[in-house]
Amino acid sequence: MLFLLLAVVAVPLKSHHEIRQLIDSLGHGTVPVELSHLTGDEVGLPLSLRMAVGVVYLTVHEILRGVAALMMIAPEASVGYQGTPWGSKAYELAAFQDYYLPFVSVFVTQILLLTPIALIALTFARSFPARAALLLAMVSCFGGWPPELINLVFWLGGHLLDWPRAYYLFADRYLPSDVAGLAYQLLLMVWLIRARSIPLTVLPLVVALGQFTSEHLGFIAGVAMAAHALWSIPDRRAAIRLALVRLALAGLVSVAVLMLMLGVVLTREGYYQRWLDGQSVRHMVDEYLQYKWLHYGKYNELWWRVIVANFVSYLSPPMLIGGLVGLVRARWDRDTLELVTMRWRAAGAVVAPLFLIMVIGGLNSGYTSDLGRQALPLAVMLVPLSAALAQRLFMPIVYRS
Repeated sequence: MLFLLLAVVAVPLKSHHEIRQLIDSLGHGTVPVELSHLTGDEVGLPLSLRMAVGVVYLTVHEILRGVAALMMIAPEASVGYQGTPWGSKAYELAAFQDYYLPFVSVFVTQILLLTPIALIALTFARSFPARAALLLAMVSCFGGWPPELINLVFWLGGHLLDWPRAYYLFADRYLPSDVAGLAYQLLLMVWLIRARSIPLTVLPLVVALGQFTSEHLGFIAGVAMAAHALWSIPDRRAAIRLALVRLALAGLVSVAVLMLMLGVVLTREGYYQRWLDGQSVRHMVDEYLQYKWLHYGKYNELWWRVIVANFVSYLSPPMLIGGLVGLVRARWDRDTLELVTMRWRAAGAVVAPLFLIMVIGGLNSGYTSDLGRQALPLAVMLVPLSAALAQRLFMPIVYRS
């Protein structure tokens, strides 16, 4: 109930732009551009490199449509309708299917994608105070934290350097694909904690699901499962050998799925026709990279000091609050050393490759404008990581007392 209360506030707070566009567009009978990857095209498939979020949306939409079919919305269009001399008020109910149903579907989809946050709270803490603190800290990342805390971060930074006070970072909106990527990584954390072993037959499925969710998640899943081998197998040589096998297999699956998705998406975008017309693949790739560099990479290089400062400003609150939550957990949760160690290892195995991806993403991502949106998953996952590390650090002190 606490999670639902927080999620109902967090979803419209950071996705009001998409919801407003959806309402305006549905009134004109069109689909907004920023949600087009959710609703699919004429064949009913969400064709993009972040296809999983579209599948989730379409599933939720069809389930709700089926539930609506159990209600008397439009009897005129049903089998056995014989007419009535009294007129009909069904047109008022029919508006639900055409107008409100897509809106409700988007809202339910985003809340469903946020549920792994509650699962993390249940997995990383045992007592209610610790779970509530962890849950509140993670969901607070969507609201941008209390203004007093952000003012304190900028005040401290300003005493050290000419620190940029970028309040827009914490008010930046997110896209549904960002929340889908966060959900996948949080579920990956929970799985790494609970999995005693990872069969090589299961690994391709996990990696493929990540690759369908977002472009970088196949790599993160491969690195995380390779790290799992290093801490779960006592024999060091066997652990390294298995880690390399997992990493190689994950790489092959990621590339294969990415090529499949690229083939479908680029064909529909007209790149295949350009290739038939004589343009080489290398020319199109160079064109794409040049576009990314001119619009993003070049400015990231010029403003790299500001971007680094913004990273520190944006990620400091979740790390600080996560550390305080770790103190609460050390006091209320009498966990074993093995369990606490497993938690921070699993969280670190997912956060470390994501941080590396964000560093590499400086070549083609708009960090000068929407860093708050792109770093949102990293900020949320830093809460359980810093909480687990703080709990491990303060366990000897608290237990001795």
